[in-house]
Amino acid sequence: MNRTIIITLFFCLIACNRTELRSSDVTMALEQLDQKLDKAAEFEQFKEQRLLNIKSKATGSHDDELYWLYDELYNEYSKYDLDSAACYLEKKQLVAERCRNESMILKSAIDAADKCVISGMYYEAMQITDRIDTTLLARHSLLPKYYHVMNSLYYGLAHASDNKKLHDMYLVERSKYRNLLYDNLGDKDIAKVYLRADMLIEAGQYDMAMEILKESLSNENISTHDNAVVYYMIALTSRKLGDIEQAVTYYAQSACYDISTPIREYKSLYELAEVLYEYGDYERAYRYITRSTNDAKKANARLNQETIHSLLPIISYSYNNFIERNNRLLVIMLICIGSLLILLIIVTLTVIKNQKRITATERNVREAYSEVKSVNERLQR
Repeated sequence: MNRTIIITLFFCLIACNRTELRSSDVTMALEQLDQKLDKAAEFEQFKEQRLLNIKSKATGSHDDELYWLYDELYNEYSKYDLDSAACYLEKKQLVAERCRNESMILKSAIDAADKCVISGMYYEAMQITDRIDTTLLARHSLLPKYYHVMNSLYYGLAHASDNKKLHDMYLVERSKYRNLLYDNLGDKDIAKVYLRADMLIEAGQYDMAMEILKESLSNENISTHDNAVVYYMIALTSRKLGDIEQAVTYYAQSACYDISTPIREYKSLYELAEVLYEYGDYERAYRYITRSTNDAKKANARLNQETIHSLLPIISYSYNNFIERNNRLLVIMLICIGSLLILLIIVTLTVIKNQKRITATERNVREAYSEVKSVNERLQR
């Protein structure tokens, strides 16, 4: 009976602590990410203070300076809070119109299209881009920005289309604008590394993509956000290569940079949640997908919301099952522990009872010995 109870407890403990991803790198990366998430509110406070400082400079500024302050605010908000970004986009458009500055007007129009793409408003984005006079963009160095928006637009259209013919057509257009963007970027622009790696991944040349991405990590001048993108692409490539532990490590590092920036429109955290779900870490997967859902809502990033909402029910269901299973195991463990305790009490009572019997027997033996001794003494006299 004792052996059965102990074996049951042993397997219960194994089931409760089961995990597939055990390397020290994975453990360390996930622990660092958890620490960053615990401090996320602090990073957001720093950002809010930075935004307040920029806004304070707008008071009394001339239109030329005011446009660039609104542009900075738009860029800060674009992956953090799209509603606020839209507000400052409208303000800078009005300033651009007042200044009658061609470059400002064109840049504002491209940003308006970009905001629509992030929001999943592809038809509206297409309407805006159709009205842009592309012959004017080169003189204002705005071609790369325009090609970036068109690349994102057709990528979004392709992934949103259920029609294979349209899907393939959008991918062709996307490839065209991606190539144009690549050709118009400077050799030292980190975005060129992203595009090159993206092309190599699409072509199945994962080792080459990994090589140029890891090489870019040696660049100490890239921003926190750019680091997040590089680490995300390394994670994506690792996943393609089947190296899941490395993918988890780089996803976690990318998410750390996203939280530090901070931004709320990202991919690393919810894709990490998907991988952890696949490998049985339901608790972390649920925590990360919940965080991603809340951030996507705050940012009003429709594209992310659609992807996350497709994962959330699956992960939530598995997490709830995981909690229920652990609760059942806990009940079994408590029953086993209770059984052991009862057994221990029975054994203890039995030992005490036997001890009393032994004590009584010893006392009777001593009394009998004393009587025999007394009788012997009387006989000798």
